[in-house]
Formats: sequence, C-alpha cells, structure tokens
Amino acid sequence: MSASTQAVPAAKPTFDATMLALDAVDTLLHREKVKLDELNSDEYDEALRRTIREYLQTEGREVSDEILEEAVGKARKERLTFVPAKSGMERGLATAYVRRGVYGRRSAIAAATVAAISVSSWLAYDFAVVRPREREIARIELLFGTTLPKELGVAVSDAREEAKLTSLENGQQEVDSIEARGREAIRLRDEASARKAVDDAKASAEEFKQIAFVASLRKEAEAVVAAAAGDQMDAHARSMLAIKIEALWSAANRGEQKPFDLAKNDVDAARKFIRTPFSIRIASRTGVNSYVTRLYKKQVPTYYVVVEAVDAAGNLGVASILNAERGRVESVTNWGVAVTRDFYDSVKEDKKDGIVNKSAAGSKAVGTVDFTWTIPVTGDQMITRW
Repeated sequence: MSASTQAVPAAKPTFDATMLALDAVDTLLHREKVKLDELNSDEYDEALRRTIREYLQTEGREVSDEILEEAVGKARKERLTFVPAKSGMERGLATAYVRRGVYGRRSAIAAATVAAISVSSWLAYDFAVVRPREREIARIELLFGTTLPKELGVAVSDAREEAKLTSLENGQQEVDSIEARGREAIRLRDEASARKAVDDAKASAEEFKQIAFVASLRKEAEAVVAAAAGDQMDAHARSMLAIKIEALWSAANRGEQKPFDLAKNDVDAARKFIRTPFSIRIASRTGVNSYVTRLYKKQVPTYYVVVEAVDAAGNLGVASILNAERGRVESVTNWGVAVTRDFYDSVKEDKKDGIVNKSAAGSKAVGTVDFTWTIPVTGDQMITRW
C-alpha cells in the first residue's frame, strides 16, 4: 500500500468530548430506560431486536434471525452484570463527573461549615470587642456630655448658696476656682480630676454650711449671755452661771446642736434658780432617800441628809450644786448635804413611820445660789449621787 493510501489513525477523543458524550449517553439511557421499564420482558426483547436490526440496517448490514436471537440473549444475560472500567486518569475524571452531585453536596456542606465558623468568629468578635467598645464610647459621651457637667453644676450651685450665708470674703472665689478646675477636667475628659472637683464643691458646701450653722449657734448663745448679764446676782452665783455659759459656748463653737440645746436649757434653769427664792426641806417623798452615808479613805463614815428646794407654789426647783465627789456643778432636784452624826440619827428615827415630820432645813434667797441652813451641816459639803 502506498503512503498516499495508507490509513491514518483516528484521533483520540478529547476529555471534554468524552464527558459530553457520557452525559448524552446518560440522558439517552435514562430516556430509553423509562420507556423500556414500561414494557414486560418479552416486549423488551422484541424492542431490543428491532433496535439492533434498525441500527445494522443504517450501516447497510443484514444478519440472520439466529444471530439476532443470540445477540439478544447475550445482552439479556450481561444486562445485570457490572464490568468496571479500567483504572486511570480518564476513569477518575469520568467518575468525578458522574458523581458530581455527591461531591457538590459535600462541597456545599464544607462551605457551609466554613461559613458557620466564620459567622461564629464574627459574632464572638462582635460581642467581645465591638459591642464593649461601642458601650464604652457611649458611656464616655454620656459621662462627659451630661453626667459630670450636671453633677458639677449642682455641687457648685449649692456651694455658692452656702457661701452667701457665711459672708466669707474668699468663699465665692473658692467656688469659682473649683468650678473652673472641674470644667477644664471635663473638657480634657479627665474623669478623676472632674470627680474630684465635684467632691471638692460638695465638701466646700458642707464646710460653708457648718460655718453658717456655728455662726447661728454663736448668735443664739450671745443672746442668752446678754440676757443673763442683766440678772441681779452675787459673785458666787455669777461664777456658777459662768461655768454653764462656758459649756454653752463650747457646744456652739463645735456646731453640735444637741449639746448646745442641753447647755442652753441648763443655763436657763440656773438663771431661774438664782432669781427665785426657795425653801430647803429634807426629802420625804416616796422613792427618795432621806439620808445616806459614805465611807472615804480613812474609813470614817460621813453622814448626809437628802434635801430639795421648793418654791412658794410647792414646785421643786432645779438647783446648781457643786458635787464634792465629782468636782463639778450639776443641776439636780435633790442632793445630799453633810450633817452631824446626831442629826443624821434623829432624821433616821423621825422617818421610821415613813415620813420626815421635821423636814425644814433652810432657805435660798433671790440672786444667790448659797443656802442658809437651819440644820447642823458640816462644811457645806454636798453630793448629788448615791
């Protein structure tokens, strides 16, 4: 055979052509299977004979019925037999193409998993970083834009109001300085300094308030002292009253309302006692001792009778008594005065029936705190507790 007539080998089909053909075969087979599945077995064999005959006729070939029957029988036998294709790259690619649905689902699952992980990571970052940062920004804006300016304004306003009541020359200047410092700290967003300015303004307001309160107590004490200065009294009464006025001034300077009120009441009671005449009698009321003894360092008993001051209307007076045992003046309604042993025994005998019949003990004149005794006292020594 000449070179010109020598057969040329057919070109090998490309992979793309093979895949397209396989896809077409799949489609045709599916279509034929649908058709053939609707037939029974005999109808299937007859259809197969007719298909083979028509195919051979298109190629110009004729076969006998025996050969055709043998081919149909062989096809029927091999129809249920699976013969795998040879291994190789083309088989792998073809398999991948045929199973593209399975691989696609797996790829979709993998992609969904990656997407889920990405979403979870984003949510974690959002909750752990983004949102806290946004909340902090909002907090700072609210703090320096509204909260601190408002707190500073209220504190400064209160401090200014209290400074007016004190009449202090530098009070307003002090408040102005605190306000300027606070506003500058807010402008610079210095929270610590801004809060310190607010606290300083509040502290200044309290300080000014205390100063004003002390001033009011001192003014009230001055009025009490001025009134007492007009009372007529002897030197002893004046010195006794001075002790109580000193306690009044001390409470006023400390700005302590309750001690001040107690001291003022004590001064008022002392003034009333000084300017009121009283009769002194031995106590004989129920629940009140009429006599008492003391043992001091030498173990020698000291004898006391308990007395009280009564005004013309029979009311008990509050006497200012220097307690010899405590060394201070105390306001009491009854007290003990030291007497002789004989008088003590006589009072004890007198009270055997529950009443002291001979109770008169002395008197106190107007303008004094001294007593004129009609009983045998010893040294004018008195006590207020037993």
